Parts: sequence; C-alpha cells; structure tokens
Amino acid sequence: MATIDKHHGKWRARVRTKTTRATAVFDTYQDAKMWAAWKEAQIAPEPQPTYTLNDAITRYCNDILAWKRPSPAWRK
Repeated sequence: MATIDKHHGKWRARVRTKTTRATAVFDTYQDAKMWAAWKEAQIAPEPQPTYTLNDAITRYCNDILAWKRPSPAWRK
C-alpha cells in the first residue's frame, strides 16, 4: 500500500509490505504517485499457503494427539 504526503515542501511516497519498505521524495505529487504505482507493481505478491480444516485436524492428530496419554474414561 502506498502513502503519499508532504515532506519539507516536496512529496514523499512510501510503499510498505510485510517484508519490503521503499521511500522516495519527489518535486511533484504526480511523480510520487507514478513512482508508488510502479514500485507496487514491481513488488510481487507473496504466495500465501492455503490450508483446509481437514489439513489442520490431520496435523493435530498426527503431531499432538499421538504423544498424549488417553484419559481414564477411555480405559473402561
């Protein structure tokens, strides 16, 4: 997401993501806006892993429940 604001009589454009930060100062608002759009397009979106509820339950059963002792109610 880009932010453009006044900075000592000039225009400062800031682009931030989780892993990347970029800042530049320009004489005109239009230049700052164009740079911010270019910089946002240059920063590729990071692919997000997709997990389903079934994946979470399966992992919990395999990683957590496998190491837990059964409760006394199940022994009867």
